[in-house]
Amino acid sequence: MAVLKKGVAMVLAFVLSIAVLVGLVLLIAVLTRMGKPGQRAERARFIAGYKFPAALVWRYADSHPMLDEAQVRRVFEALREYFLACLAARGHGIAKEVGMPSRAVDEAWHDFILMTRDYQAFCVRAFGGYLHHTPEARTEVPMRDALANTLHQFRGPQPNGAAWAMVGAVPLLFALDRELRFPNGFVHDAESLGQLEGVREKLARERDMGHAGGEALGGESGGSGAGASGSGSGSHCPDGSAGCGVVSCSGGGAGGGGGACGGGGGGGGGGCGGGGGCGGGGGG
Repeated sequence: MAVLKKGVAMVLAFVLSIAVLVGLVLLIAVLTRMGKPGQRAERARFIAGYKFPAALVWRYADSHPMLDEAQVRRVFEALREYFLACLAARGHGIAKEVGMPSRAVDEAWHDFILMTRDYQAFCVRAFGGYLHHTPEARTEVPMRDALANTLHQFRGPQPNGAAWAMVGAVPLLFALDRELRFPNGFVHDAESLGQLEGVREKLARERDMGHAGGEALGGESGGSGAGASGSGSGSHCPDGSAGCGVVSCSGGGAGGGGGACGGGGGGGGGGCGGGGGCGGGGGG
């Protein structure tokens, strides 16, 4: 009897040690994916205080003469918020990628990438490695889900605890193209944002259920649907962290009104988001 008890105790001790080991591995994986709290805060402060190169701002202003100085500043403010959303999505994502809801900002981001050294240095400080901008066809998620993931980040504070810039009740990043009347911009109206909110809630529930079941969600997953044809752009975080991929609708729809993002493409423009593809073209 004593031998049996000793054997049972040894088995229980072995099982317990395995459970502890598995728990430690999972904890390390989560912490690695999210980054150290101090490191995350430092990166958020860096992005929030980053001064975009003067040559970049000048280049963008020169290629967009329809925008005045204040409007150009607004574009780069929104680009900063997009980068903060990418950082926020680490460990807080509901899809593997973070959608770009503004054509005006996407073009500024592309100009930034062309300044290779400045952009590489920025990415290392902000994300720990290069943040790519690649065609949507090469991303893992549909645009609708990726945009819902972006919207999800604005439901909480910035990684540094600050409030996001808003236009009324709409995040600046989603409101900017309409505000600027940007040519072939991605217009997010109440209907399309409502659809994205529904997708966001669904993905958030699925993530929570996955976590409750012991599944580790590696990031956010994007979505796609029917819509105008075309392509967008996207990328993945260098360390494969959850929610650090980015996707942007970099094409506008053919026709007069530009693309309608988040809903079914309407008004003579390409749909992006709830409607699916991004009209137009545009590469990374």
